[in-house]
Amino acid sequence: MKALVLAGLPVLGVLAMPMLFVGADDGGGVLQHPDIPVVALQAYVDGATAAGGLTPPCTISWALLAAIGKVESDHGRYGGSQLDGAGRATPPIIGIRLDGSNNTAAIRDTDEGRLDGDPVWDRAVGPMQFIPGTWAMWGRDADGDGHTDPQDIHDVAESAAAYLCNSSPDLTRPDAARSAVFTYNRSGAYVDEVLAIAAAYEAEATALSDGMFPGGGPVACPVVAPVTFIDSWHFPRGDDRVHLGQDLFAAEGQPLVAVADGTIAEVRVGAGLGGNIVWLRTDDGHAWYYAHLSGFARSAEPGRHVDRGEVIGYVGRTGNAASTPPHLHIQWRPAGRHGPDTNPYPLLDAACPGH
Repeated sequence: MKALVLAGLPVLGVLAMPMLFVGADDGGGVLQHPDIPVVALQAYVDGATAAGGLTPPCTISWALLAAIGKVESDHGRYGGSQLDGAGRATPPIIGIRLDGSNNTAAIRDTDEGRLDGDPVWDRAVGPMQFIPGTWAMWGRDADGDGHTDPQDIHDVAESAAAYLCNSSPDLTRPDAARSAVFTYNRSGAYVDEVLAIAAAYEAEATALSDGMFPGGGPVACPVVAPVTFIDSWHFPRGDDRVHLGQDLFAAEGQPLVAVADGTIAEVRVGAGLGGNIVWLRTDDGHAWYYAHLSGFARSAEPGRHVDRGEVIGYVGRTGNAASTPPHLHIQWRPAGRHGPDTNPYPLLDAACPGH
């Protein structure tokens, strides 16, 4: 089954991006790569991890999945599309008609146009360019939202891993990886491009430790730099309210991390003024409230233990922040969730140098 060669999208070289993105790896550490958006990096790592639960268990590198994502759609950035905080390509990525022209195979419609909008011919769809018929066989709901969505980087990364692993349970072997990628796209040039990018990604990715995070003090900066804020504790907020936290301004979708080792206590969508929110209970009993998120990382699952610096969500402007620049509103309650709020500025000032 050819999954992607038919899309008609260009083969893309490795491009350096100026912003630093990070994502948690399957060992609880953190990976960074300058070319891969954090939501995509996390999806590739999660997809490779999930392959270990297949029957038989499969070993595949996140970098191999990332290389395919690069070639197929530049990690969801093809044609002006972008991955939103939840990992969905917006606008959707739709390939050209597979009607036998433009060096494509002729594939008649298999899904009544449900995925690709074309009731006559199939088109490859999404960040990893699945043909609808292939997606019907291999599509997975990796993020647990109840839908198998070929535009969702989480779903397609895990699905691509399962598809590739059907060729061999050990894709760390160069010969096995080459054969598997060839089933994805039966082009020797394509396989060479993917394997070269995968090797480069493996070499370029850097594992971070706590000591490599900038700043100091007992907590990590909750927003991956760059971030801007001042001490806005007790600024008036109207209706006799005052500001009981700090607002950290950053780009929409910029990663948010756990300030310390702890447990995700609550995740909620549309939680009143806060919009999309996370409550983090740190191992020392403190409570931290993150508000206005654009989306959640897969690690943001109630009851899950997270490490300091692990990505748990993304900067946004949900709730009552819709008319403001994207930012994280964060509150600190040292005595626990039902205790009084305390100004976190001194901690954040030390943790986020250059803010």
